[in-house]
Amino acid sequence: MKRIFCLILAMLVLLPTLFACKNDEGSTQTGEQEVQSSEDQESNDLLDTIPTGSYSKKEFLIAVPERNKDEVCSDSLSGEFVNDTVYKWYEKINLRYDVSIRGEARSNTEFFDKQKNEIDAGQGTVHLYGCTLISVATPIRAKLYKNWNTMGNMINLNTDRWDRNINEKLTWMDKLYVLSGDLGYSKIDNTMVTYYNKEIMSDLGYSTADLLKMVDEKDWTFEAFEKMIKNTYLDADKDKKKGDGDVYGYVAQSLSSHDVWLTQFGIDSIALDESDTIVSTLRTPEMVSLVGKLWKFLHKNEGVLSSNDISITKTEYDFFADDQAAMITGTLSSAERFAEELGTNSFGILPAPLLDKNQNDYCTKLTSNYLTWGVSKATPEADIDFVAHITDALCAESSQTLYPAFYNHILKEKYSKDEDMARMIDLIMQKATVDRTAIFSAEITQYITSVRNTLDKSAFSEGEFLSELGSGKLQNANNLYTFGYKRNQ
Repeated sequence: MKRIFCLILAMLVLLPTLFACKNDEGSTQTGEQEVQSSEDQESNDLLDTIPTGSYSKKEFLIAVPERNKDEVCSDSLSGEFVNDTVYKWYEKINLRYDVSIRGEARSNTEFFDKQKNEIDAGQGTVHLYGCTLISVATPIRAKLYKNWNTMGNMINLNTDRWDRNINEKLTWMDKLYVLSGDLGYSKIDNTMVTYYNKEIMSDLGYSTADLLKMVDEKDWTFEAFEKMIKNTYLDADKDKKKGDGDVYGYVAQSLSSHDVWLTQFGIDSIALDESDTIVSTLRTPEMVSLVGKLWKFLHKNEGVLSSNDISITKTEYDFFADDQAAMITGTLSSAERFAEELGTNSFGILPAPLLDKNQNDYCTKLTSNYLTWGVSKATPEADIDFVAHITDALCAESSQTLYPAFYNHILKEKYSKDEDMARMIDLIMQKATVDRTAIFSAEITQYITSVRNTLDKSAFSEGEFLSELGSGKLQNANNLYTFGYKRNQ
């Protein structure tokens, strides 16, 4: 079907000039570590860079919502990949520091109530709470967590494993109540990436080498992406209308695929002005114009499917798995499905395109289900160093063994065997990020969903978009003291 598709495209558009093929021989540190010998890995053990210690089998308890159970709960080896990888992760830390790490899943609906009850009772038995990004406003407003910036010298937050760019966004007035890093595999599940079908892209005139060169030379921009898939449409079922049976250049059906754009372009939707007031960054002619441009791309580009037509039942993931989409934006963990259904050599992964060449770095959005980490305010002062030390050790070990293991698992070994694939994933993960509105999401719900709601509509109106922003919504978050934020205190 794709070869017929290619012939039709040749009549519709002039194929772009091919970029010169060139294999990039560079590699990031993570990709290099994966192909090193076991002896080299041992000598580069990140745990050797943090303090030693022994805690006489003291329990270290991690609590997460029930939906995140598999990320932390593993008591024994079972032969199942996720369970055993988590178990081995814990086991190394247990043996090295003589601790006993245990994960506990709690009812989603009672998760924060139990935390509050424990704090009110002065109980500090839970050492680390996992909190999804969409929910962080709840414990922060209730003042349930300690400030990570006052957790002493047994944790080093100035390392790449602790996502310095994300933690900077989550920090207000030097208060960091929820921490982001390589601890656990949540980031793998919730990082949005650009998938491309190699054969369809080749039919369009773009080899994998061409695409990688564009990324390396910062030519992978929204304008280039838009032109790539323009008119890339095949009425494969010949019913003369877009539907489940057709082939597209880009498919974006879900709200999550409409929610990524501004973050991918490095744009935060709120800022703090000189008077410590939260202000909107979207109420400018430039931002309104950009949202209008995105709407036009999604709904007026012939090669794009973005429709709330109920006759279209397939998701972007279904279209891609069925060889019916040249590109989609989806979670990194979906690579496992594509590897199984399409084959590991049939698709590739790229970062999200830059807004333009003035954007300094590629940015990738983390979904709202991403886990961040908080320390109970009831943690005794005597336990601060213990909690900080084991948390940092868990993150260091996860960064060097658990993450590569998961990459290899979902990509069917291509992370360790394909240098270019590893390089792209490392680039993506280094710049995975969030919108600063996450901290106040419960207070300004209408505001933070305004862009995706607008992009999902069948028509675009500047007035309706401004109305969608909700002029008074930011005021609900502006009493920053109620969130525990105040300068010099």
